[in-house]
Amino acid sequence: MYRRDCLRVALLAVLAFSPPAPAQKIIATVSLPDYAQSVSFNPVSGTIYVFSGPANQVTEIDRDGETLQSTAIPLGPTPEKSLNGVVRVNPRTNTIYVINVVSNNVAVIDGDTRAVRFVPAGLHPAALELDVKRNRLYVANCDDNSVTIIDGKTLRTSTIVVGGFPESIAIDPKKNRAYVANSHSDTVSVIDGKTHRVTTIPVGLYPVSVAVDRRTHTVYVANLGGQSVSVIDGRSLNARTVAVDENPWNVVVNSRTTKVYLDHQARKTVTVLDGRTNLAESIPTGADAPGVLAVDERKNRIYVVDFAQDIAVIDGATNQAHALANPERNAMRMAFDSTRNELYVLTITSNTLTALEHGRSMTELLIVAGAP
Repeated sequence: MYRRDCLRVALLAVLAFSPPAPAQKIIATVSLPDYAQSVSFNPVSGTIYVFSGPANQVTEIDRDGETLQSTAIPLGPTPEKSLNGVVRVNPRTNTIYVINVVSNNVAVIDGDTRAVRFVPAGLHPAALELDVKRNRLYVANCDDNSVTIIDGKTLRTSTIVVGGFPESIAIDPKKNRAYVANSHSDTVSVIDGKTHRVTTIPVGLYPVSVAVDRRTHTVYVANLGGQSVSVIDGRSLNARTVAVDENPWNVVVNSRTTKVYLDHQARKTVTVLDGRTNLAESIPTGADAPGVLAVDERKNRIYVVDFAQDIAVIDGATNQAHALANPERNAMRMAFDSTRNELYVLTITSNTLTALEHGRSMTELLIVAGAP
């Protein structure tokens, strides 16, 4: 299976949150192929899409149907098994994009017909993000230090050279920029979407995640190799360093409150950074290694999932965290649908004798009611 250090490795732990609060309901459970790795959805069509690595297929799930009918969309054979594929959806065009890391292309799926086309990318594409406004796709190719830009209408491509091992991308649609975290060169590459000109900004040690505040155009970079977040001014492109708990991993932004949230490897905290003052506060969560963060900007809630048995929520107004649901599975990936107030959570387990004997991993999609 594909393993490179551009793909982050989580430390495993048990998640416990306080103060206690009533758990939310798990609405439905959908069985999936082994090792489901990424989930996304189209809020317009009411369809969920899950990418599974060994099978190299997308499972389409009709959320509006009473039976949650699933349809497999095969993407063809691969030279290796993927461990870190990514799926994204453009709801305006009803198009689904998939990378599996081991194949040097992007699968483009028509959401109406399920027809699949392939667009060439660079060596081992590891991250992708959409500029929905311009119908443009950015793909980070971690093994040849480049970003492939794909025109969503024509599928024509351009290749941009960036820093070493790019592994995370964030889009500022109003500024028409893409920010790329280069983990092996300790830089962020800023790509001008109009001219394709690249500006290189030094940041902290081993930047692995990047997020943009859409209102202030401030960029936040989690530096996994240190105890810092790099804060980039979207106007001047000057960067400053803010100290946080060690090993920040994922970063997300609530643009309505100008608050930034980071989880950490080997820490039992989530950091809340005030984007106005750059003051940081640690929220004790009991989680050694939260693995995914998502923000509900409407209700000011932050969802946390780690490789353990709990899904949790942080109240953005009080910074209090509590368990949301216990799926009795190892929760791996998550997407939050604010239109339905639902979480789509991928879970995985291989701790049964039957699963281990067959070298398989039982994988499911949980649909969980969001916080009130």
